[in-house]
Amino acid sequence: MANNKSRSRRFDVPSELLAEFFTATDEHELEIELVEIPDPETLCVEVTYDPSQRDAVMNLIELIDEYEQEDDDDDE
Repeated sequence: MANNKSRSRRFDVPSELLAEFFTATDEHELEIELVEIPDPETLCVEVTYDPSQRDAVMNLIELIDEYEQEDDDDDE
């Protein structure tokens, strides 16, 4: 039996990625909610998704991870 319950995941989205992140959530019809603004450069959002949208969420995770990796590389 498949698990069809909605799931959610929080993301800290850097301001430089806002347009790309929200375009991707819109394209995949993911539900998003602003949780907090921890600092002027970051939004914390919660993305709610169905199991069938898992790949789209994984792409968002990769987007954030790649940005953080590039940012770390720039700091070195």
